Amino acid sequence: PLGSRTAWPKVRGVHPGAVVRLQGLKGAPELNGRKGRCISFDPEVGRWTVDLGDERKALKVEHLAPAPGEKPPTVQSAEEERKASAAKAERRSTLSAKEAFAESYGWDGS
Repeated sequence: PLGSRTAWPKVRGVHPGAVVRLQGLKGAPELNGRKGRCISFDPEVGRWTVDLGDERKALKVEHLAPAPGEKPPTVQSAEEERKASAAKAERRSTLSAKEAFAESYGWDGS
């Protein structure tokens, strides 16, 4: 058991090797929803090094959502996620505020 001797915060599903999804990023919102693998935790800065397949980021634990049923990212999967995210952002930029709100909250407009 790892117990209290580990350097990282005790968050279920977040540990070295864990697959996670990024969430709540304000400085780089284009990364929200991307898949990553936790590599290591730096206790001095309080951030995880997360491999996104095509790059690595240092992220706070509150921006990591465990994704235990998913495969770790690869360069190819990272490229596919980046393209899908860009396409979604492009499509959302054409929506009215009402349409964007409805999409964000799963409302069909009825």
